[in-house]
Amino acid sequence: MALEEKIDDLLYDHLQKKELEKFNKKLAKITENGIAYGIPNDLDIMLKLTPPLDILTPLTRLFSVQLMT
Repeated sequence: MALEEKIDDLLYDHLQKKELEKFNKKLAKITENGIAYGIPNDLDIMLKLTPPLDILTPLTRLFSVQLMT
């Protein structure tokens, strides 16, 4: 039983790491043109902005709004 449990633990850790990498790639792609928020490692809501954030960031000084990038 100990060997089976060890293999299961290693496989679970590997799959969890792979899912986290996939999530981080998806999150990076979303945050290029939008805002994503939710709990860590779990995306709840995504707001897609028509103009990219690099265009909007200078405009935030005019309206006293801060965007986190």
